[in-house]
Amino acid sequence: MKFKFYTVCIALLFLLSFSSLHAQTFSDADDLAEAVNATTNGGIFIVKNGSYNDFEATFEVTVTADNPVIIKAETVGGVVLTGESHFVIRRSSYITLEGFTFDAQGEDTLVKLEGSNNIRITRNVFELETTESIKWVFVGGIWNDNTYPFDFPSHHNRIDHNIFKNKNTPGHYITIDGSFDDTGSEEVYYQSQHDRIDHNYFRNNGPRAVNEQESIRIGWSEMSLSSGFTIVEHNLFEDCDGDPEIVSVKSCDNIIRHNTFSKSYGTLSLRHGNRNKVEANYFFGAEK
Repeated sequence: MKFKFYTVCIALLFLLSFSSLHAQTFSDADDLAEAVNATTNGGIFIVKNGSYNDFEATFEVTVTADNPVIIKAETVGGVVLTGESHFVIRRSSYITLEGFTFDAQGEDTLVKLEGSNNIRITRNVFELETTESIKWVFVGGIWNDNTYPFDFPSHHNRIDHNIFKNKNTPGHYITIDGSFDDTGSEEVYYQSQHDRIDHNYFRNNGPRAVNEQESIRIGWSEMSLSSGFTIVEHNLFEDCDGDPEIVSVKSCDNIIRHNTFSKSYGTLSLRHGNRNKVEANYFFGAEK
């Protein structure tokens, strides 16, 4: 009885913490971005259910864990974003993006994080029809902020409980990148740190490409000596055949654990980097 009582109390406290956030409803991308970027104490920003073409928004707002920004569909899956719809989150913190269905066409990364931290991308569906090499979800630095220490380094972002499906061109479902410092005699690269990719479903990545069609890429060759501390766990990969490397690790101090690879013609690859840990992953060939 005591356990149930404490559980109910914790649940009520959680609900009360978010009930104090002011909720607004939108059906226009410009109005949504204007409202989000103007807030100083967080809030809930709801996009009304429906289908929206070319729904493009850039968010740039810094709030706190106690007063986050939550940008969400009215109901999970109830907002379908078509055409060149995409989101950019730049120089921001403590934003959650939740419940959108991307059924897009074009040449834009669907969700791009630039120099942001504590961003959560959750319960979305990602699908993009394109002829170009596109990174669908990108986590990195600000392209023109090249002086270390960076004003807005990328760190502690989470991508969870999403569906990524039907990728048939080069590029990655998820790319963990970073920033570089060009003030010295040579460029030095720093990966986004302490990001987590968990409980996602990746499926139908194909047909086979020679390179650059991994489902997840963490770092890259010039960033290989940088420590990422990225965790990839509890994801399902099914029919992910687009690249010889399903998950490609190209930096240091990352953990890949408790993932399931089913009917996927490729490898979990430690391509570059040191001190990476791979444990308790499951591979089922299903005669492929």
